[in-house]
Amino acid sequence: MRHKLLVIAAICAVLAVPAKAFTVNMANPFIQVTPYPVPYTFSSGDAENTTMNLSYAGSTQNGVNLNGGGIDVGYRRTISDNLAWDAMFSVYGLFASPNDSEKISVVPVPLSTHIEYDAWRNDSADLLLFAGPNVTISNLNDKAGINVANNTTSTIEDTVLMYGLQFGAQLGVNMGNNGAKFIPYVMVAPTWGRYSYNDATSSDSTSMGCQLMTSVGAKLMFSPTFGLNVTYQTMGSNTQTVNGINFSYNSYHNLVLGMNFAL
Repeated sequence: MRHKLLVIAAICAVLAVPAKAFTVNMANPFIQVTPYPVPYTFSSGDAENTTMNLSYAGSTQNGVNLNGGGIDVGYRRTISDNLAWDAMFSVYGLFASPNDSEKISVVPVPLSTHIEYDAWRNDSADLLLFAGPNVTISNLNDKAGINVANNTTSTIEDTVLMYGLQFGAQLGVNMGNNGAKFIPYVMVAPTWGRYSYNDATSSDSTSMGCQLMTSVGAKLMFSPTFGLNVTYQTMGSNTQTVNGINFSYNSYHNLVLGMNFAL
């Protein structure tokens, strides 16, 4: 009798395992590529500036390297001697082939706007503070990814809407009388959002808890109309539960290199 009870208990334990949430490691759909935040250096008076930035972008997560590029278009208008407003719209595409059968593509489309405050200035340098909202719509397509319904390969598509605030500071150091400047900056961006998951057999959506992205970078303006910039970004790992399954998304690191032109 005891033996039969142990067998029944073992069978029940095995049958109970699929009912528990389990974890699947996935390519991270929460990739947010944020361009250099302030599109132009501060100038007093009623001034308008429009810029374009062409960028290489690379993202690394869990040993998978995604590479691609993007374009940013920025607009900036001075409000007063120490206030300005700016906005930037961008489109990026990142791609990877972790193995012979799997193809990953990520297309983030970020939009941001800031109020800028010229906090301090002298003949050699100036300090600019900025803050404002941002939103990113991102699509991830993972061909030959894991189908958690039947443990086979299929195409997984994730759509993510991310929104939040970004704020930071940049220091402008004058490098001559021709308008050349070295401009390092730091920015943090707490972000929330909504996540949708689709594969061949299932689909679902869930909210995304707060994720913190940090960015550091610098711009070298050779003149008021041309410059080079570099940005390093990172966001921590997170787990989302969809259909009772915990999807574990690894932390990622971005490197963005760009050329900035005044239009």
